[in-house]
Amino acid sequence: MEENTTNPKALLNVKELCTYLGIGQTKARELLTDLANGFTVRIGNRLYAYKAKLDKWLMNRILQSIWQLRQQRFFRNCAKKQ
Repeated sequence: MEENTTNPKALLNVKELCTYLGIGQTKARELLTDLANGFTVRIGNRLYAYKAKLDKWLMNRILQSIWQLRQQRFFRNCAKKQ
């Protein structure tokens, strides 16, 4: 995966996360409040996204979605053949 050279920061605040992902502040805060995601960093009462872990999380989500789509197509094709 190509490293983003326009934003060399390791931690993204809510506004930067919104810009990076193209989402609104409500969704960004929803993602950040789920501490189980592995990329959220809490400093005091502020939440940040650790960019390297966020990128890894995004890639896993994309791969998971692709895998699910392939499984759905496979099972649809098997059902059509019967």
